[in-house]
Amino acid sequence: GQSQHFRPGTLASTQEKLQKSQNSSAGELDTSNFTPQVSLAEIKEFTTGEEEEETAFECRAKLYRFTDNEWKDRGVGELKILINSTGRPARVVMRRDFILNICA
Repeated sequence: GQSQHFRPGTLASTQEKLQKSQNSSAGELDTSNFTPQVSLAEIKEFTTGEEEEETAFECRAKLYRFTDNEWKDRGVGELKILINSTGRPARVVMRRDFILNICA
């Protein structure tokens, strides 16, 4: 193939073409026939079961489990100690980042 070398005037002619195309459109876009390429899913609210509980402690953590004589990664996320106002015992909950699945 051909190797590309810098040719004087190439950059200037490219900039002139770009400026002409920008001036001709004058910043106006025709959106009358615009159709989205991707449809976005609706954001749905969900209950986590933590609504009636008070957070006593919260931190970011990485959870491991010891299985088959080795440590395996369970996930990274928010670790919380939750206290229920109805008198039930406190519980430890850890949810993975972004997907919010419970990993502990």
